[in-house]
Formats: sequence, C-alpha cells, structure tokens
Amino acid sequence: MPKSKDIAKYVRENKISAKALILMLEKYKAIAMLPAILKSLKHLELQVNPVTVIELSDKTNVGSEILKSIENIFLNSKEAPDKNNSHSKIVLENKGLIGGFRVIKDYKLYDYSIGGYLNRLLG
Repeated sequence: MPKSKDIAKYVRENKISAKALILMLEKYKAIAMLPAILKSLKHLELQVNPVTVIELSDKTNVGSEILKSIENIFLNSKEAPDKNNSHSKIVLENKGLIGGFRVIKDYKLYDYSIGGYLNRLLG
C-alpha cells in the first residue's frame, strides 16, 4: 500500500479530482487515509507556494493598525493579498506565546515574542 505522501504527490501531478480520489480510496477500502492525504497535499502546496504566517499572542490585544504595520514590514507589495492570491498570508492566534508575535516567511522564523527575547537573553 503506498504512503499518503506518495498518493498526494500522484494526485497533484496528475490533477486527480477530489471525487475521483475518494472513489479510488473507497474501492481499495482505504478511505481512512483521506485526512493524511489532505495533510500531505497541503504540505506539497506550501512547498510550491509558500505563505507568510503571522502568529500573534492571544494574550496581547493587537489592534488593526499594529497588524498593518507588521504586515507592511514583512510583506512587500508583490505579496500583498489580491483577488487571485488570497493565501499570501495567514494570521493565527498562538496560545503558546506569552506576548508579542512571530512571523514565518520564506522558511525563516522572525521571533519577536517575549519567550524569544528571554531565550536570546539566556542562551
């Protein structure tokens, strides 16, 4: 039985529809693999089209002006969301952050959280 990442790669390369994928999985009684295949498809998509992820502390009340400032620093005009590419950034609330924010862009982590500052002080 092929692994979920192999099936995801096959689906992406051959542009298999979701309906055809589900029918194939049902035929081989492997429908339980669907969540793992979807996860692998998302991972493949992020490798091809990376997005910028902004993680905010859920304990810090960040206003829209501050969020716009963070976006202006880390997103250049080519990456600004438009009608064709609405997935150029993702904003998440991270319960693990004490305060501040982290940005993941181009596979690099920019950590401006309180925990990040403490780690740099102690490390």
